[in-house]
Amino acid sequence: MELSGINHQIRENRVRAIARATADYYTDFPVPETAMEAARCGLRPVSPDGLPYIGRTRQWKNLTLATGHAMMGWSLGPVTGKLISEIISGTRHLPSEIEDALWQLVAAGLVTADSFAALRALISGETKRAAHPRRRRQPRRTREGRWSLLEVEEKAPENTTELWVHQYMHRYGILCRELMLRETSAPPWRTLLEVLRRSEARGEIRGGRFIAGLNGEQFALPEAVDALRALRRKEPHGQYIRIAACDPLNLAGILTPGPRIPALLGNRILYRDGVPVAVSDSGQLSILPQAEPDEYRLLEHLLDIRTASHLHQTVDISENI
Repeated sequence: MELSGINHQIRENRVRAIARATADYYTDFPVPETAMEAARCGLRPVSPDGLPYIGRTRQWKNLTLATGHAMMGWSLGPVTGKLISEIISGTRHLPSEIEDALWQLVAAGLVTADSFAALRALISGETKRAAHPRRRRQPRRTREGRWSLLEVEEKAPENTTELWVHQYMHRYGILCRELMLRETSAPPWRTLLEVLRRSEARGEIRGGRFIAGLNGEQFALPEAVDALRALRRKEPHGQYIRIAACDPLNLAGILTPGPRIPALLGNRILYRDGVPVAVSDSGQLSILPQAEPDEYRLLEHLLDIRTASHLHQTVDISENI
């Protein structure tokens, strides 16, 4: 096979090479000269990335494609036939049920996709958004791209809760029930608590009261405890940090006093020495009670979207008042 676009020209040297190779596999099947002279050619559809197109079309619901196999037609023929039969006969499940099962496989690290469209749909909640009755129904974003099993070198542990705990401990340094409010896909707190207690008994983490004003058990990594002690001994020096509300550091109303700020595009939070003092929610500026009256003007300036500052900006109050 040659990758030459739409080309019907027959190359004699290629025909004779195929005839010679035939003798290596079929010794009792000689290719006569007349057969080589009567050789014909055909075109095989090939996709840009070499992977075949298998599935239904968006425009015609009664049309199912299985093309683009190129030179792998015989090799991929059996599995293609199986896929086509399953697509045509149907799985007898709603699309939402299939998507829920698909996301469970994604969370378990068993499948992957070749595009980010489906992942964006999952994060934005587009797959579960109800369609307006007057709007034209759009195809689900999870149908974009191709899904496949994720090959891993090592077998995944049966107790996936320990993986969740390990990930959360290294993400936050400290774990408590309130922090899990941000993790919508996390297992129940009572399930995590069993693993956390075992880890504390083994000496891997520490238990105690690390965040004031919160009830329930709290756990922390040893290095996180040392960092908290060093931060407590450090004198405040009026450092401001502005972050987007979509940032994982948006813990306002969870670990700090004040209302919770929705993680929406355009919302911003301004911290002074780690304490939120002002927020911008849906374009409305709000000064929190933790702010001092003499810094109101500075807070308005730092949260102004027109200021030529970066998303994460630090400013010394002594240099701006």
